[in-house]
Amino acid sequence: MKPEEQIWREFDVIEQALGGDILYLEESLVLEDSPTLRRGYCRAVFAYAEGIAGWMRRYTIQIYYPGTLGKDEKRDLERRNGALQRIFTAFDLFTDTAGARTPLRVDSKEWRALKSALKIRNRITHPETVSDVLISDRDIAEMRAARELITDMLAHIFSESGAALLHRAKGVRVAFKRIKAQEEIEKRQAAK
Repeated sequence: MKPEEQIWREFDVIEQALGGDILYLEESLVLEDSPTLRRGYCRAVFAYAEGIAGWMRRYTIQIYYPGTLGKDEKRDLERRNGALQRIFTAFDLFTDTAGARTPLRVDSKEWRALKSALKIRNRITHPETVSDVLISDRDIAEMRAARELITDMLAHIFSESGAALLHRAKGVRVAFKRIKAQEEIEKRQAAK
């Protein structure tokens, strides 16, 4: 199997497993609202975001380094920053290398929403008090909004990156047609 096929298979496994966790927990919360399911849902949303971001980092390095991706950018992708910064860096460089723009901007309303939801996840992952493990209706609403934001951004990223790559492919075709036409002209001139 080619490395580019392998990395896309990895995406499918991550997306199905972690996306499946989210769907299962969302459906389960409708049937039975429990503290365990609420905590599981909060953890699952960011496991998904970080899993996809991790895949994006590996993909970007594997496909674009060396070349489009420089040493400093590779180092940024490999750096162990906080979760939100790692997600941002992965989204940003994944889209940049494809020729598209990331939908996530530092200090935007989306950034603030993800940061707020991440605080909820961190609170239950590293509890210090009893209240830290309790997930309110407001917390769940924030996590659902974060999940929708993450999936909407991923859809945007893949759509924009795909469009940018298709645009590049069309440019390459045009360039090769020009080269081929120029070669034909030169052959005819040489034959005269």
